Amino acid sequence: MKRMFALAALALIGVPELGLADPVKIGVLLPLSGPFASFGDRIRGAMAKESSPGMEFVFEDEGCEPKRALQAYSALADRQQIRLFLGPLCGSPQIVVAESISRRDHFALLGSSAPSRTFVLSNGKMLSTQPPIEREARFLAAEIFNRGYSRVVTVFFENEFSRAHEAAFVKDYRGTVAETFAYATQDASTLKAIALKLRTIKPQAIYLPDASPIFAGFLRELGAIGLSDIPVFSVFSAESPDLLPLIAKERSRVFYSYPETQGHDAMTYFPALAARSMVKAALRCGGVPECTRARIREEHVFADDGSIEGDFVLKHVVDGHYAKVNVP
Repeated sequence: MKRMFALAALALIGVPELGLADPVKIGVLLPLSGPFASFGDRIRGAMAKESSPGMEFVFEDEGCEPKRALQAYSALADRQQIRLFLGPLCGSPQIVVAESISRRDHFALLGSSAPSRTFVLSNGKMLSTQPPIEREARFLAAEIFNRGYSRVVTVFFENEFSRAHEAAFVKDYRGTVAETFAYATQDASTLKAIALKLRTIKPQAIYLPDASPIFAGFLRELGAIGLSDIPVFSVFSAESPDLLPLIAKERSRVFYSYPETQGHDAMTYFPALAARSMVKAALRCGGVPECTRARIREEHVFADDGSIEGDFVLKHVVDGHYAKVNVP
C-alpha cells in the first residue's frame, strides 16, 4: 500500500521526460579547507565515482564553518539556481543550511551523521544516509558504562555538532560526568590546561564527542603529563589516515564508535551512497526537488528522524591498525 501511495504521489508531482539537453546540477557542500580538508578530499573522490551522464556535481567549500557553509549554499542556490544538494558534511553547517532550505523548493541528502533536529529544521527537506549523532552518542554511553567506566569527563571543541552529541550522551550515560571542557580556540595552551586539570579530577575515562581534540594534539598533552593510560572514547571520525599515526605515536588507549558498514570505510561509504541515490532519483525526476525526495524515500527506509537505520560497533587501535573491540 505504501509503495502504491508513493508512486501515485510521484505521478502527481510530475516526472519530466529523460534526455534533457542541460545536465541536472547537484550542489555539493564539503570541507575542502581547514583541519578537515583531507576528509573532504576523500569524500569528493568517492562521490565523483557516482557521476553519470546527464548530471553534474558542483562543489563548494563549507570549511566546517556555519557562516562559510551558508555562503557556499547561497552561491549554489542563488547564482547557479541549483535546487538539489549533497551535504553539508559537517554538523554545525548542517543546522544553518537546514533552516535556509526549509523555506525553499530545495532538497538535500546528507552523506554523514547529523543532529536529529536537522530533519525538523529543514521541514523534512534534509534526509541522511547515516544514523544521527544522538544514536551514536547513546551507543557510546552504554559501551563506556558497561565496560566499567562510571566517572568520565568530556572534552570538545565548541560547536553545534559536539553539543548535540554531548547532550545525548549525558542523557543516556548511567555514570557521572565529573566535568565538561568546551574550548573555543584550538591552540596547545588551551589543551594543555585541560589536561593538567585532569590530574586533579582523575576520571576513569575521557569522552570526545568529535575528533577535533585529537587533531589539535590533546593526546600529546595527555602523554606529556603521564595520563596516556586513561582510555579515550571518541566517534567514527577518529578512524582516519591522518589520525592513526598520532594515536599510535602517543600510545594512547583510544576507542571509538563506528557505523556497521560490513567492512566499508564509513567516511566514504555514506557519502557515496548519498551521491548514488541522489543521482539516480534526480535523473529520473529531471532535477525536480520534491519528486527527487519522494523517489529517495521510496528507495530507502528512513526513521522518523529522517535517517536510515543502522548499528554501531566499538573499535580501537591495535599494533598500528584499526580493529573491532571484543564484546566484554
